[in-house]
Formats: sequence, structure tokens, C-alpha cells
Amino acid sequence: MTNVVLPFLMSMLLGRTIDLTTYTISGTSVYDDADFEETKIGTINTTYNVIQGDVFPYRSFGIPADVVLRIKSNFLSASSGSMGLDGILKDTSWKYNSAVVSVATIYRTVNRHVKSDATLLEDWTDKVPQTQTHYAETFFYGGWSVVLFVFKCDIPSDVVKVKDLLTKHLGVTGQLSENTLGAWNKAVAEIRGDHAIRGAVNLHTQVYSSVPLPEVDSPESLLKSIEKLKEAVGSLGQPLFMNLHPLHDLDDKYPAVEENNEMQKELEKLDEMYDDVKVTLVSMRRWTQETLADFDDEEEEKISKLLDTLNECSKAFSAVGGDVSLFKVMDHRILDKAFQTYVKGLEKGISSYNLAFRRLKEEVDSNCEDTFLHKIRGLLRVYDEEVHEKGEVKGGLQECQRLCIEDENCRAIGYAKQISQLDLETGLYLRKEKLCWIYHRSTSTATVHTPGGFSGDMGVYDRKCY
Repeated sequence: MTNVVLPFLMSMLLGRTIDLTTYTISGTSVYDDADFEETKIGTINTTYNVIQGDVFPYRSFGIPADVVLRIKSNFLSASSGSMGLDGILKDTSWKYNSAVVSVATIYRTVNRHVKSDATLLEDWTDKVPQTQTHYAETFFYGGWSVVLFVFKCDIPSDVVKVKDLLTKHLGVTGQLSENTLGAWNKAVAEIRGDHAIRGAVNLHTQVYSSVPLPEVDSPESLLKSIEKLKEAVGSLGQPLFMNLHPLHDLDDKYPAVEENNEMQKELEKLDEMYDDVKVTLVSMRRWTQETLADFDDEEEEKISKLLDTLNECSKAFSAVGGDVSLFKVMDHRILDKAFQTYVKGLEKGISSYNLAFRRLKEEVDSNCEDTFLHKIRGLLRVYDEEVHEKGEVKGGLQECQRLCIEDENCRAIGYAKQISQLDLETGLYLRKEKLCWIYHRSTSTATVHTPGGFSGDMGVYDRKCY
């Protein structure tokens, strides 16, 4: 059996035992927690990560997926509060419509570990339950922060391009330093000037830390705040991680367990689904409580159906969070139920519940003005029943907008001032002007694309709705 390093959990003391198959902390110990020695460390490390998918890179911070799911399901708690570890794990609204660069700083002050010649407590084998698997041998003290640089895209389909540009200049991971600033500035400049990015991209920051930090709005200000982090942490700080030793090595009557790393990917996928459900459920509850709209019976049924599905998913994921552990054989019926509950509730072609909610709200509760937002290059990819092709409109853009305003379900227009369209029968390009499309979807609920066989000046104009 090998040692296990985990984030520090509430109620742990040096020498105290834990059952890693259930994450149950016993309240009993094998060593006196005062019987320790201290080693000074004094190192600081700042690493950035251009997040490639929708899953936060927990493993790079030493947080296994089972602990993530247990904390999100409120079956475990870390010690650093809403703006610390618990906060960054539970607040995942940044995932949607954004490319994200996370920057993690870990400042290690000292290690406290059980003395090598420490004496085991008297009768410890009689007091420590035989279900316990490990005891805390070392605590790593210090402080930490995670800053999320969130590049929020007005057009969801722009996220991939923004991620590509960030990765092009920064790579996927690296050390943040003065030398990184040049690459960062080049990436930001290219994002702002790239014509393949159709909509606006706005940069926001979210800061999580074990201690209060000055405002951070750029990598430059973050580098300055790192010194403030060291000052705020002081000479000790708080426990960040714990090194757990197997009880089986002290007495073979205690179970020998091994970590099942093969489950990590499966649990990370489940975590992605769980975040989608939790964020959407919060958004939907807020909407149903605050809206002044009068829904008809059909609309009420759609809303109730989606809420019921989200609550069913939440219960299934919570059941996983209460049982999950990488140190035991999982009951796959619980995992399978969570996956199946999530998948069966999504309509064909809808990738997430967040998108399903936004489409529903856009359909039944959009208050639209008679004005339009800025042009976005391309046209919308929608279902046949969500678009009306008006063909050539003599009045041009203004007439196309008028036709939209007259349609209560219109959420955006497509307008082509002048395009060439491939005639599939002749193989020739035909020149067309002043073409109009009336969409019942907008750029926030449908994908912007350039249709095959089209070239020229075409764009989508979202109607101003809220």
C-alpha cells in the first residue's frame, strides 16, 4: 500500500484516522497530534492552465474526482470557506460561453509531521474502528489562490477559437512569471483583432483564495498580489494538504485498499454533467420566481417537465456524491442511473440542460424591443421550423427587420446584402442580393456558421430581447 495525499479536510488532526472508502473521519487517533516536528519549506509556485474542456483541471491541483463530487454534494467540506476550495468547486457558472485561463498559486510555509520516534497511543487498536484505512501523518501548511481569467464570448461558437489563440501563445500549462506577460499580451491582442471571432469577447476575473487578496484584473496585478499573499499567510498559514499513511502498515487487521485511478475519467465526465444540472437548476428557479409572464398550459407543462428532470438528475448525482470513492469498488448501478437520467432528459441535438433552459426561456418568456444588436458574420444553424426564408426583400435590411418585428416569435434575422450561392444543378455561382431570413432562435441558442456554397456579405442581427 502507498501513501495518499489529499486536500485538507475539516476535523482532521495529525494522527487522526479516516476511512477512505466512505471518507468517514473517526474522531480517534493512533498518535498524539501534539507529538510532531516541523520542517520549514518557504516555496511558492504559480502555474497557469488554459482549460481545454469544461472540466476544471482538479488533478493538477491534487484534488481527486471523488473528493470533488463529495464536496459538491455537501458530503465533505474543506477548511477554506466559500471563497476558497469549496467555493471554486461549487461555483462553476464561469463554464458557459467562456474560455478560461486558471492561475493557481500555492505558497508552502512548513510541514508538520508525526515524529519518526513518536509512540503509538495506548490501546489504539481497541479504539480505532476496523473500517478505518489511513491516518494523517503530515500536514502541508501555507496559503493558496486560484484566479480565473474568464474570456466571456457573446457568441458561444467563438469559445473554441478564443481557446485556440490562448493555447497558441501560452501553451496548455506553464509557470506564470514576468516572461509570460509578453505571450499573454500577444494572445489578447490577437483575440481582439481576429476577424474569425464573430462577436465581442470581454475579460473578467474571479478570485478564490485562502486569505483576502487585493483586486486582480490582469496577470501583472496578479504577480504583484502574490507578495501580498505571502504577507497575509504569515509564517504558518493553514493546512493545505495532508499525507495519509495506511493503517494496514501498523496493524494488518485494518483493510488494505488501493486507489482506482481508472475511474477518474468516468467521474470527471459525471462532474461535468453535475455542474450543468446544478447551474441550470439555480438559474431556472430564479427565473420562475422572478418572471412576470403568464404562461399557457402547454408552456407550464414544458417548464414543469424541465424542472422535474433537473431535480431527478440532481438526486441521482447526489446519490453518487454520497457513495463515491476511488478506494472501493463502486456500485455501478448508481453511476449508470446518474448517466442515464442525465442523457434521457435531453432532446436530440441539445448538448446540455443549460442550453435547453436558454432555449425554453427564449421561446416562452422573451421581452423583445423593436431594435437589433450589432451584426455577427455568418448565418444561424437551426431546425427547419425555426426559420422562415423570405428571399429577396426590396427594402433591404430595414424591411427584413420590419418583418421580424411583425413576427412575435422572431428572435434574430439573417441578412445578406450581396452573396454568391452555388447552384447545385449547374455548378455555377449565382449572385443574389438583399436576402432575408427570420429566425425563432438567436446567437445565444443556435450556432453561427457560414453555410456551404455561400460566400459574400451576410450576417445575423439579434433582436434586443431580455
